[in-house]
Amino acid sequence: MYLLILVMLECGAGSGWAAVADATPSADDLDRLTRQLESGSDGVLPQPRELFDRWCKASPDRNSLKLFRHRLSACESLRQEIVRQLQTVGRGAIRQLVGSDLWDDEKPATGKTAHPSAMPAAPAPIVPAEQLYRLYLPHFQYAIDTRDLQPAEKSFLRAYYNAEVRDAIAGVVQVGQPLAAARDRRGTANLECHLLLLPLLHDTARFSMDSLRGLPDWMFAPDRLRALSDFCLFRAGRLDAAEAIAVGMNKSKSPSEAGIEFYTEASSRCVVAHLPGVAVECLRAAIGRMDARDARAVALRFRICEIWAGVKNWALAAGEAGGIARDYPGTAEAGRALCLRLEYLAAQGDSQAILYEVDDAIGQPFCKECLPRLLYQKWSVLREAGRGQEATLVLKDFLNRYPKEPFGAEMYFAIARDCLAAQRYNEALAVLESLKAHYPESASAKQAGPLIDKLHEMQGRAASRPSSRPAPS
Repeated sequence: MYLLILVMLECGAGSGWAAVADATPSADDLDRLTRQLESGSDGVLPQPRELFDRWCKASPDRNSLKLFRHRLSACESLRQEIVRQLQTVGRGAIRQLVGSDLWDDEKPATGKTAHPSAMPAAPAPIVPAEQLYRLYLPHFQYAIDTRDLQPAEKSFLRAYYNAEVRDAIAGVVQVGQPLAAARDRRGTANLECHLLLLPLLHDTARFSMDSLRGLPDWMFAPDRLRALSDFCLFRAGRLDAAEAIAVGMNKSKSPSEAGIEFYTEASSRCVVAHLPGVAVECLRAAIGRMDARDARAVALRFRICEIWAGVKNWALAAGEAGGIARDYPGTAEAGRALCLRLEYLAAQGDSQAILYEVDDAIGQPFCKECLPRLLYQKWSVLREAGRGQEATLVLKDFLNRYPKEPFGAEMYFAIARDCLAAQRYNEALAVLESLKAHYPESASAKQAGPLIDKLHEMQGRAASRPSSRPAPS
């Protein structure tokens, strides 16, 4: 049932229907009208609609009534726009499929088919469903303050609003039924998303499969539901609705597990679609459905680090890694997270932050597994900062502790490049030969080979060059 209007239902004092004077219905009358509206029966709107209009005219300055009327006007405006989209855009595909029009109001009065010259040359351009959603969303997402209403009045207005929305949805569905026959034709493939707009906007806070009640049966086919879920995820930015539809289709798992599965898969799809922010939001939603001790939760948080690093948003990646270290203190995950944080800070060029944090990380027992990387990061930052003597001490400490650690090859090669840049060729040759001797299988050793050959060649040429000094007499 459409009982999810975004209103503030706090109880408060107010005169309510007293402003309507003699036309004021009793509480019993209000309860009776409310029950009729909530029943969902056809033909119950005229009397409540008349009461609402009379109330608004009698209390023109009441803000809550103005907001209700504005919401209802937006609903009717959107209904008219969706109907126009369905009629003008769907017409061509439906004619092509069945050879005639399916909307009676477009037939000429004589019952004969109109002359081709009387037909529009081209349908009006379609407004994408997501554009309509964003256009109308501000009219539906604000809360209506009803503190000046009595409880019976609030219940009536809530039921009346829901009934008006149901009526608008029914009107849209009636016009959109021909899409059931033509939905796979060019020009109508996305129009069913327009049928979702009113339910989607009506339940902006707590969307559920019940929100789809009233839509045609063909829209509940698995492929159509997947398309609607994708529309909510990728085009409308409504993760709650995308999850509700996907979970409603997954009957083999509990709602919690189905939600975790949906958000995890949706995150991967959002990464492919270049939507990193939505991908991260999906993972946070999945984590929120897990127990804090669930190993999958920390794994997904590391995945968030990877997503931000993948788009070179080093600040957010470093922030997430720091959050993992704080939330899992003293664990191997904290050590890995601290190490990643320092990597991201290095990529960001924040040397000051690295030097501030790295020694603390090196001293933590849970960082033992990543200590070689931490020492390498400290050495790199000191070297780039021009603090050569300190960098040399870290290098010696590293090589003494980890003589076969691959980072050592990178450190040797970096020193050799510095020597070459300064034209200290003999020193560069000695460093490169040490690199090749200690790390023969490393990528840096493969790069060092041609340089060593070139430096030996340069030494040979220098040795064979005749001396420019005069011979002794």
